[in-house]
Parts: sequence; structure tokens; C-alpha cells
Amino acid sequence: MTTRGFDVTGEAKMPACDMSTAPGTPEEFEDAHMEGLTVGELARQIGALPPCATHLSLREAAQRLLSTGQAAGCVVNESGVPVGVITEDDILHSYVQGAPWDTTVGEWVRGGGGVLFDPSPADGSVVSEQPLHSALPALVAPRVVPRMGRMGGRSALLVERRPGYEGGVLSAQDVVRGLARRAASESLRTSLGLGPTVADIMEPVERAPRLRVGFTMRELLQELLASPLRAALVLDCDGTIGGLATVADALWAFNQQMSQTLDAWDRLSSRPGRVDRQNIAADAAVPNACSALEGARHLLATERGDVVGVVSPAHLVSARCRARPVPSAAPYIELQRQERPRKVKEEEGAVKRQEDVKLEEPAPKKRAVMVKPKVVTEDEPQAVTLADVVARRETAHCSVSDTLSDAVDQLVCTGRTAAVVLDGDQIQGVLTENDVLAALVEGTTWNCKIGDWLKGSFARLPGFLVPALTLPSSASVADAAAEMVTLVEDGLGFACHHLLVHAKEEGEAHVRVLSALDIARGMVETVTQAGAAGGISALSAQEAAQLTVEQAMKERRFVSTCKLGDSLLKAFEEMHASKQNCVLILDDGHELDEEEKTEVKQEDEEREELTAEDEQWNKEHGQVLGTVTSSDALRAFSEHLRGNTSSVRGWLRGLNEQEHHSPAARSVRCNATLAEAALEMCQGELHHLLVMDGDGEVAGVLSALDIVCALGASYRFDLASPRFV
Repeated sequence: MTTRGFDVTGEAKMPACDMSTAPGTPEEFEDAHMEGLTVGELARQIGALPPCATHLSLREAAQRLLSTGQAAGCVVNESGVPVGVITEDDILHSYVQGAPWDTTVGEWVRGGGGVLFDPSPADGSVVSEQPLHSALPALVAPRVVPRMGRMGGRSALLVERRPGYEGGVLSAQDVVRGLARRAASESLRTSLGLGPTVADIMEPVERAPRLRVGFTMRELLQELLASPLRAALVLDCDGTIGGLATVADALWAFNQQMSQTLDAWDRLSSRPGRVDRQNIAADAAVPNACSALEGARHLLATERGDVVGVVSPAHLVSARCRARPVPSAAPYIELQRQERPRKVKEEEGAVKRQEDVKLEEPAPKKRAVMVKPKVVTEDEPQAVTLADVVARRETAHCSVSDTLSDAVDQLVCTGRTAAVVLDGDQIQGVLTENDVLAALVEGTTWNCKIGDWLKGSFARLPGFLVPALTLPSSASVADAAAEMVTLVEDGLGFACHHLLVHAKEEGEAHVRVLSALDIARGMVETVTQAGAAGGISALSAQEAAQLTVEQAMKERRFVSTCKLGDSLLKAFEEMHASKQNCVLILDDGHELDEEEKTEVKQEDEEREELTAEDEQWNKEHGQVLGTVTSSDALRAFSEHLRGNTSSVRGWLRGLNEQEHHSPAARSVRCNATLAEAALEMCQGELHHLLVMDGDGEVAGVLSALDIVCALGASYRFDLASPRFV
């Protein structure tokens, strides 16, 4: 049997993290006392998990996990045969994503959630006879999940079924159970590097997730998924600790269809069957904590009556496991903006109005309430509207019964980056290029039904988000930019490159897709057609259009990279993991003549000795040979090519000039205006441009979304909007 990690995204691969600095590396676990302890000895067998039939709703699955106290349930098919596992993290993920309440376990799994038994285990899996210490790093290592940002370790490892073994699950709780019950618990505790007391392994209060009374379920879900604790301290109005909100509370709230936007603590603290917080002395011995955690998921460590920390099974497995923040350019961008202060625009006769936000259940994250000035003048020429913009190009459509392969073929043929998904005349969601990238990286089958995909955990614009992301055709381009900026700021992993627009054609209502590139095109049209006469939205477009590319671009050091010799799949994985739609291709020194092979070998040996500083320098200053973008992912999926057997070099050789633009063909000067850059993008149908400095070197990347963010920030008088390539 083998183990395979899984988490809220259903990811079945080991994370691409630096194991030299991650806690729990094999070197830390090498101890003579653990030689005989294997994964199979501590794993919970699949038959001991609560069964979750594929026709069961996720709400019912949440109730089963809550009632049994288990972190995972066994997914069984119509014949009652176990086919995989669904975890509490899947429930939390579906909750924060806003999946329909009636979504079934089968639909969730088919859409990429949970994890199924695999007769061909993924690379990096371990056999049952392998020592436990070789599996623990994959369980405790913190990582970054594309959809959820920073994550604090996995919920469990799936133990693959093999002849004579039905499969199972290994979680941090199972290891704790082994610590508490096995005679060798002291030696195992020592081998794990645990200190002698609770104080040595606990999460200090100042570092633990904290929420103040009045928090919403959405805020709680984000904290639960971001920390290995899977819990958050609740602070009263005076700052004292009033309780602990846990994953069990979230499971109950999900089963009760509790809205994400309402005050949560009053209902959670009084829910039936809730166990009050359990305390343990900070100077208590670790074996005592192990025994206490057999019947509890969390303990509050106290010292002289005061709460000083929190302990969970994850900390017993690795006391140094801490959630890591997603690398972000926000501090640097904020510093730049502070150095370029701008006066707030004022308009005479401005009337402020506030948009009403209507709550729905399930309630996706609504657009932020914005205060927008409305200039009251008579006979004022109108700015370019969204109706004008979306009329320029046709919108692609597909059916819920179509396969992903069918839809991708249509996107490639039409040159669009998203398609509206219909069930008859009803809109069920939108399939975007980022959906295709996720499907490609996650190994989703080519013939996966689009309807199943939209109900899964990777859908970027599922049906429940359609009302919130649909704008009237009379709205301005600046309105759309401001809404798209809000989606970027949310950072929850939903669509931020596409919106929907109501449009009427021959008396019939239709919905059209509006992309970031469409908004950039609309900005240029607004500036050239309406000018200052178009009102505040046109003035904002003019102001954004005059910004330089250097002011709006993503600096090169923040852009993901790959090398010519890397597999194409690795480039796609880099895009998916970094939430970027473009990676730079760097020279790996292998594009040499036959007679230089000896020199290449010597260079390779030297390259293997490069330090981290050298690698960073190469990333920031090495020669850029091109880009791999999400359009390459569309083309690869259309050709049923995963990219694991193709190199980036081989992929580029098979493309013509129209399919892959050289760096010179997709470049722009850093001192060019955004209007000039947007015009170049629109003429070449390019979503990304390489920004060249005065020396002809690549200084960064400018995306259509960067232009949109600049326009949206200008319209909202806001200079603190994050930007993504």
C-alpha cells in the first residue's frame, strides 16, 4: 500500500516546497527508536471511517463527520464499495466557495474534491513497510494552495488499498493516538523532536489565529483553513479570550445552512452538543497532552489561570509546523504608492450614493460597497458603456453536458478565454482558462462533464456567483474595472479576469463575457471617444491611461519562471500554484552546438553548485526567451497533452509565430503609457506584455489585469489595490 497526500483542493501530489527548510524533514526524524514503526501500524483503516455514499449531500456528510468525530469519511459507490475519501477540509472548502447546499459527495469528487484510490500511485508515495518518519513530512509541511492561499499542513494521508489491505487514512490524530497508546511513546516523542512539556510544543496565543466577537462565518472559515490548528481563539470586546471556534463548529454551521455573512459566534457558542473549551497546564508533560487529545481536537494551555497557548495534534506531530503567508508584492507596491502620493479628486455638484448589497444563501463574497460620485449635469455625453465593449466580439457558449475537451476546443477556435455554460436557457456558470489550467494540473479527465466540474472544488465561476458578477450593459468601463479590482482584493481564488454583462439583442436578453482585455480595450475607446465629456468614469480612464507601464507592471522578481529544459507540466504547475497566468522562460544553457557538449557538461556541474542567491539573480536578471501563458494550457488541453512528457523547449518548437510570440513581438517600453500598452495588447490579442527597461532588459510583466487594476483604483480614488500578473 502507498500513501498519497490530499487537502481541501483534492490535490493528490506532494507540494513543491523547499524541504530543506520545511519542518519535519527526514533528517529530523532519523532515530533508532522509530525504525520499526510504519505507516500501516498507525493508519486508520477505511472500514473504520463513516461511510459517505456518492448520492449523499455534502451537508449530510458534514453531519456524519461531526457526529462521529472523524476528520474523514469513506466515499462508497452505488455498490457499497469504498472508492476514496472525503475530509472535513473538503466541507470547509465547499463552504467558503459557496457550493450549492444540495451538492452531492459524488458531484464534489467528480469535480476534483476529495481523493480517490489510484491503482497507479503518484510519484513520492511510500509503501506501508516504509518507516513512519518518511511519510510525516508530507503530512505536516506547510504549503501554499492556489485556491486558498496559505495552508497549514494536510488533513491526512490516504493509504492506498492493495491486495490484503483495504486502504486507510493517516492523520495527525492517528499519530497522537500512537504516542498515547504505544509502549514506545517516549521514544517516539523524542524522535519527533518534541519538548518535555506542553509549553514547548504549543502555539503561543500571540501567534494563534484570533477573531473578535462579531466575526462572520467567512472570516472563521478562512482562519480555519489557513492554520494547522483548524481552530481560532475568540476574543471578547475587552480583548479577553472568550472561547475557541473549531472545525466542528464550521461543520455544524454548514449542515444548518448558516449564511457566511452573518454574525457567527452567538449561534456557534450555543449550538447543541458543543463541548466547552478544555484546558491543560502549560507545564504538563507531553504524554499527558497526548492522552487528553485522544478525546479532544484542541487544548488551551494555561499558566496561573491565563490562557497562554493552544495545542492540536498537528503540533504534536511537528512542533515547528507554522502556516506561511503567500509571497506577495503588496508591501513593495504599497511603498511605491506612498512615494507617489496623489491628491483625491473632487467634483463640484457630486452626489454620493451607496449601493445596496443583497445577501443570499448560500452567500458568496459580495462586491465591496463602494461610494461613487455621480456628477449631476444636463445633456452630458455618455462614456463608452459595457454594451459597446461586449458587442465587439462574440461570446462562446457550451452546455453542462459537454465535456471539458469539447469546451476547450471551442475556446481555442474562437480565441476566447471563457465560455458561458448553459443548461437549456439557464446559465449554470462560466468556464474560464483558469479552470482549464486547474484541470490540466490536477489530472482531470478529458471527458469530465462541465456540469460536474462547476460543482467541484476548482470551479472559478460557478453558478451561484453569476448574479454577483453580472453587470448591467449601461455600466461604464470604469465600473467594471472597480468590480474586478474587488475580486482581486478578495483573493479567494474565484474568477478575477472575467465578469458577465447583461445585453439585449433584437429584444432578447443575453449574457456576454467581459474579460480584462475587453476592459483594457474599453479604456482606450473611452479616452479616444468620450474624452473629459464622459463624466467621472471617463476622467478616471484618462488618468489611468496616462500612467506609465512601469507604474502598473509586476516587477520581474515577483513573476514566476521556468527553464527551457523543464517539463511543460512544471510550467503549468508554477502558474497554477502562484496564481499567475504567465511564467517567464529562462535560458538553461542547453541551446548549444554539438561541439560544445563537453562545455555544457562542465557548466551543468557548476550550475548544480549554484547558491540560492545565484538562482535568485538568474531569475531576476537571466536571459528571457519567451513566456508560457494560460493560452498554452488551453492549447495543450485541446491536444490532450498533460505536459509531463514534453519539455518547454519541445513545446515552443511545435508552435508557429501566431501561437507563440517572441519576446520582441510582445514587448513594451517601461516609459510607455498604459493607453499605448493596452492598444498593443488589443491589436495582438495579447494578455501579457514583457516590459523592457532602457538597457533592453526585461524589467517586468504587464498584464491586462494590471491595466484594469490601475483603472479601477483611479475610479475608486484608491491606490492600495493588489495586482496579479
